[in-house]
Amino acid sequence: MSLSIKKIPVFVFPNSLKFYVGSKTTHKQLLTLYNPYDFPVKFKVLCTAPNKYAVIDPEGSIGPRMLVDIVIRHTIPTPANCNITDKFRISMQDHTTKQLLGKRDIEAILMQGEKDNISNDGDFQNVGFTDRGMYLLLAQQTT
Repeated sequence: MSLSIKKIPVFVFPNSLKFYVGSKTTHKQLLTLYNPYDFPVKFKVLCTAPNKYAVIDPEGSIGPRMLVDIVIRHTIPTPANCNITDKFRISMQDHTTKQLLGKRDIEAILMQGEKDNISNDGDFQNVGFTDRGMYLLLAQQTT
């Protein structure tokens, strides 16, 4: 890479997280971080409410054209925490210089009740793309 490092897009799927008090299966979710570039990057996941979430492996490296799944668990899924929007910030850094390359904010919210079986939460689900691999292909085409 050159000495003048440019900001790059950070590819994360999904682009938001919805947890439901009444659906225990939603209390643990995956964020997939993609690196469609030809060089390795470091990543770090931060949260505006770290007491409400457990992030498994919140920092690490992603090899060129690879992906990493990050497990995020809501640790206090109570009605008192409903309808509050929290944010996760994913930052990507140059693997060698540790200089910030890009960042992305992901909103997370705990909802009342249970998750519906029919959901239109995912952007790509609405247009028929449900495979994470297809998302990676789309990400590669934009670079």
